[in-house]
Amino acid sequence: MNKKERLLGSLTRRSFVKSAAMGAAVAGCASGATFALGQEAEGAAAEEVFSSYCRGYCTNNCPLDIHVVNGDIAYATAHVSDDERFTRICVKGHALPYREYSKKRILHPMKRTGERGEGKWEEISWEEALDTVAGQWKSITEQYGPTAMSFYRLTGNRSILNGDGKGNMYSRFCKATGCTTYGVAVDAATSYALGRQVGLGYYLAANSPTDYINSKTIIIWGANPAVSQLQNMHFLQEAKDNGTKIICIDPVFTATAAYADEYIPIIPGSDGVLAFGLMSLAVQNGWVDMDFLANHSVAPFLVKETDGKFLRLSDLGRAEAGAQDDAIVVMAADGSFDIPENIAEPVMEGTFDVEGVSVTTAWSLLLARIAEYPMDRVVELTGIPEETIINLATDYAGEGNKPFAIYTFFGVDHYYNAHWSDACMGALAIITGNIGKKGAWIGVGEFRNPTCFNTGWASDVPVPEGGGKNVIVAKMAEVMNEKTYNGNPFEIHGIYCACGNPVGNVANRNNTIDWLLKMDFIVVADVVMSETAEYADIVLPAAFWFECEDIMGSSANSPFVNYGEKILEPAGEAKPDFEIYKLLAERLGYGEYFQYSTSEYLTHILDTDECRSYGIDYETLKEKKVMLCEPLDYVHGEGGVFPTNTKRAEFYLENPKASNDDSRIWDVEKERLPYWEPPREVFNGMESKYPFQLITEHNKLVTHTQWFDVEAIQELDPEPLISITAVDAESLGIADGDVVRVYNDRGSLTIKCVIKNNMMPGIVMVPKGYTAAQYIDGHLSNLTPNEMNPFCGNQPFFDCAVAIEKM
Repeated sequence: MNKKERLLGSLTRRSFVKSAAMGAAVAGCASGATFALGQEAEGAAAEEVFSSYCRGYCTNNCPLDIHVVNGDIAYATAHVSDDERFTRICVKGHALPYREYSKKRILHPMKRTGERGEGKWEEISWEEALDTVAGQWKSITEQYGPTAMSFYRLTGNRSILNGDGKGNMYSRFCKATGCTTYGVAVDAATSYALGRQVGLGYYLAANSPTDYINSKTIIIWGANPAVSQLQNMHFLQEAKDNGTKIICIDPVFTATAAYADEYIPIIPGSDGVLAFGLMSLAVQNGWVDMDFLANHSVAPFLVKETDGKFLRLSDLGRAEAGAQDDAIVVMAADGSFDIPENIAEPVMEGTFDVEGVSVTTAWSLLLARIAEYPMDRVVELTGIPEETIINLATDYAGEGNKPFAIYTFFGVDHYYNAHWSDACMGALAIITGNIGKKGAWIGVGEFRNPTCFNTGWASDVPVPEGGGKNVIVAKMAEVMNEKTYNGNPFEIHGIYCACGNPVGNVANRNNTIDWLLKMDFIVVADVVMSETAEYADIVLPAAFWFECEDIMGSSANSPFVNYGEKILEPAGEAKPDFEIYKLLAERLGYGEYFQYSTSEYLTHILDTDECRSYGIDYETLKEKKVMLCEPLDYVHGEGGVFPTNTKRAEFYLENPKASNDDSRIWDVEKERLPYWEPPREVFNGMESKYPFQLITEHNKLVTHTQWFDVEAIQELDPEPLISITAVDAESLGIADGDVVRVYNDRGSLTIKCVIKNNMMPGIVMVPKGYTAAQYIDGHLSNLTPNEMNPFCGNQPFFDCAVAIEKM
């Protein structure tokens, strides 16, 4: 037995549970816990500690200390940051040594010898593998153009050199080759909707987590931070301990709901309706912040009936249309018009005739939209009692109850109507003035990818003629079956996949496999044999996080630039993605743009004035390991100034812009004001053919399909289960532990059931993150829909109707 096997073998299920239990608690992550891998086996052996960070993108990116005993990784602990509020680790961080030594590691380049997906492989040399990939790449692009090769990546490695962080080598490679990239359209609606209304700052559309303590009340609405955003749960807990009231709105009684002061169940997908109901009560009770609306929102702006645009000086003959000085105007009480800065108290309501053009204030337009949702309609559509809605409105907007915050994440996001619901929630924050102040915000509350990196330099390479296309992954069936994209001729013949697993994660798995198999050439670079790698023609072994140097900025909920040391040599013949890109670029004729060592590339990336303002450069970061790169007490829109075109909060959008490029199917009029319509598949009156809503539940032990190969985690969570309420189980004749088949027109899943009563009847839940081999038959992703909203491309995972039968 070698040293690695001895280290792994010394960890029993009991010792794993004991060491990881604190990380699985509701608050999420205890800073002192260690992962005692190999301690008993090695005793007082020599130990070294290296700097690293977690890169699976659960939105935390925790800085870590990796402990090495006699040359092997033994355990991981939380890195003690200068600001100890960010010193945290969870079960997944503790389990990282298992990922390093996984039995499913790809150790050598391989080529397929059987049918795709059959699992027959032959080991080949790196020379043969790279020559094959480059040869196929050249053959395809010479015949069809640079965009006929494509590159798929997602968030499997949140890093600069080897992953998908801002300023990454992947982007440089794609730009230099001109290949097609994929808009994966996942978790996109919330940031898209709120970004249109209030812009995005350091923490997307929210204040920093350190500000939570200043809120009198926080609604956790469509989020489960006790499982999914552990760093933020820590700050929420401190706020609650300080007297902040926590209210949870969710169709499911989650771990977060159990922790909250009040839980409000809601019919899935009706969140926008509830926001309209709360706005209506705010208007009726005089809880609208009229000063904020007049001075910091578009409420007094005059909307022209002819084209939906704001009235400007050019409409009055006082400027040239489109000129820099063609400013938006408002109206004074005496009927005169001027720029907002010159009218202290603009008219807020009414419709007026201006030189033959009818104009209406944006506030009046919103009031008319709010009036479409009387209380009886809100109660019917949301399933929430009127008294509960009134009490919630009082908590949110009532006198003496501000500042108030809305913590939202991807629960609302995962529906066809998501960006509409999010926009309604954003408008609620705007009209009540619960934004732009300490303790008042709405958003996902996560740190943005940093603006401090030298991303311009990273992408400063020429694009080959005809190159540089981006396509929405949900439209790949059109591309591969019809050889068109948005109705225009377009072909893709090859795909290179890294840091992502589309077969395991993209909605409508059978559709994904179908279009993938139509590719002439498939290459996958990965650490383990993923479900996507199983269909590849060439598989390349990628180095794991601890086997290469890298950095990452303040992605997610950690306001630091993290330095990851190279701790071990790559397993087998694995290579860092950074090195693979360089070797491929050389063979493809683009090597001149990749003549950088890791240290040279990172030096360039950190060469910015903003990095210097925080004292960050490559050598200093190597020394300090973790360095602050964003303000800790940030207030988004502070002083009522927002990063939007008007510098105001925009509940009315003059020029709505879609997140995708298919203009054939846009309905712009749905996008100007807050708007709601039901989800696509699930809601009241769902078809009797598929009477249940399937929610793909987040699993706290994995991130997407990463950690699937960790045996200790599999012992804690040995098999996927579908949760069904007792009411629904009785109607189906199902008992706890029965095997059931879940199905719809897209596919099926055979799985064992467990009866739970933490959700509304009609809802069933399956945790995501499992592979096909872990299910009895089928796959969870066989069921989920890939039909996206035409204006906001986003995979609607929860908008999924299914039927269930006992096996």
